[in-house]
Amino acid sequence: MPGTRLQRQARTGSGFTPSGSRPQVRRLICLLLAALGATVLLAARVDRRASRLLAPYLLWAGYAAALNLALWLTN
Repeated sequence: MPGTRLQRQARTGSGFTPSGSRPQVRRLICLLLAALGATVLLAARVDRRASRLLAPYLLWAGYAAALNLALWLTN
């Protein structure tokens, strides 16, 4: 039996990638930022308000990625 998601996360350290897999984490962050950027741009075509509401999430994800990179470089 595979166990619950919480148990899997406790074993791997993350819900997305195995712990210690830095290249996978970097790719995941880049894909996330690219997908968010594309979503903001495509949402602007449909409804500018929707695009403006998504922009803070894109900024926050970029900030979190920068913090992640800074921590990785210092360790």
